[in-house]
Amino acid sequence: VYKAWLCSQYFEVTQFHCSNRIPCKQYCLEVQTRCPFILPDNDDVIYGGLSSFICTGLYENYPTNAEPECCDVRWGLLSEHQSKGTIKTSGSTVCHRTSLTVSSASRLCNSRLKLCVLVLILLHTVLAVSAAQNSTGLGFGGITTLEDNSTNEE
Repeated sequence: VYKAWLCSQYFEVTQFHCSNRIPCKQYCLEVQTRCPFILPDNDDVIYGGLSSFICTGLYENYPTNAEPECCDVRWGLLSEHQSKGTIKTSGSTVCHRTSLTVSSASRLCNSRLKLCVLVLILLHTVLAVSAAQNSTGLGFGGITTLEDNSTNEE
């Protein structure tokens, strides 16, 4: 739903040659209720219900009595994928939590991968230091023993 809304907002060709228009608020509400996960081209995870969601400034450039309309680009997709004689409503289009855009999915995977690598490096460092302490006898018991030996020699 979000990608369809984004396309209808930023590609003017779609806006001029549009056969079906719906209120943009409807698109935003569908995004907020059905796809409340990651937006493309954002480093942070932004949920649809938050104030930083991209639909917040939707009505700033329009008069109070006019509601902006977006081209419903889903109609073109529906006519290609459905057989003739069947009607598919827009309500049956559902976004799943696993459907991410390529850019946000790769960014999310990259950040998780970096976090995992950092955790593994930290774990390796802790294990290496503790193994070095155990093998050289530099624990607190070993230091005390060395001090006792030097006192006995005097």
